[in-house]
Amino acid sequence: MKSRLVTGLLIALFALVGQVAEGADPVEVTGQVLDAAGEPAPGIEVATYWIAKDGRLDARQGVRTDAEGNFALKVRLSSRARTLMALDESRDHGALATLDAESAAKPIALRLRRTTLVKGAFENKGLGHAIEKTYVSFTARPAMIAIASHVGESSYSLRLPPGEYRLMVGGVDCVRIVQRATVTRDMRAVDMGTTDLKPTIIAQHYGKEPPAWTVSEARGVDPQATLADFKGKWVLLEFWGHW
Repeated sequence: MKSRLVTGLLIALFALVGQVAEGADPVEVTGQVLDAAGEPAPGIEVATYWIAKDGRLDARQGVRTDAEGNFALKVRLSSRARTLMALDESRDHGALATLDAESAAKPIALRLRRTTLVKGAFENKGLGHAIEKTYVSFTARPAMIAIASHVGESSYSLRLPPGEYRLMVGGVDCVRIVQRATVTRDMRAVDMGTTDLKPTIIAQHYGKEPPAWTVSEARGVDPQATLADFKGKWVLLEFWGHW
């Protein structure tokens, strides 16, 4: 149970890691948001990271445009490009802009377009029970840092501006996988369907006897010894490796 709790906390941390970037002190990024007709759009939220909750994206440490559609936002840049996203209050219109050191040095122009509903669901046929917690992180290509995340249970839905997205999906006791989604202006919805998240190798052995093992070398232990030989005794197994 403790291992699953730790895994759940790691998932939440993974989902939020997109807001953290390497690099020096934050720099001020300025720009203007325009509506579909090319007019200044006031009151638009602009941020580099969003969290989906109950089907709605909420900005984390974002700002709103002024009466002329202008904004100024502190952004921590790094060698990896990230995304700036603008959304109106209804989340029906939004825009994306890729940020790097070069583009951030001059004003950013964001033109609002109709957003599209992106949705999906999860199952795990091999786990034997419902997935306790799932996560999805969304990265707008060509950026390398996530722009949004969703942490929940069996499904997700949120509205995103047109663009190419990389989805990292996973869950407690499940293997992470990568998916791709293309959102265009004429799409009403993008249905990613139901994804079968495969159980991790550890989850596959919950409640089962440990596999047989042999001793290659251990001080004071017979090389022919098996785990059953130590029944009723304390056994410390230390796993190590290098990458």
